Amino acid sequence: MECYLARPDPVLRVFMSGVVSTDSAQQLQGLKNFAVSRSEVYLDMAAVSRVDFVSAGDFVGVLVGLNCGGKKLRVRHANEMIRALFGVMGVDQFADALRRKIG
Repeated sequence: MECYLARPDPVLRVFMSGVVSTDSAQQLQGLKNFAVSRSEVYLDMAAVSRVDFVSAGDFVGVLVGLNCGGKKLRVRHANEMIRALFGVMGVDQFADALRRKIG
């Protein structure tokens, strides 16, 4: 999984790509570092193909930690499989997870 910053519009976002897996610890730390000085965190997952079930708890744990730290989370462009996993794990209770644009 890659994690990088870009400025496609006036709001800074974190873009992730690939598979979120047990090898993603460094990228998850990058997400936490990105969020330190921000009240809103925009996470663009358009290029993430899947979230490995084994590491989903770690990934969701990072999101919960950010939310508990007062950050407003906005997950963008997650595919159907990721949104379903997030739904089962209750991510929608602490993050604004919007649908991927189609068309």
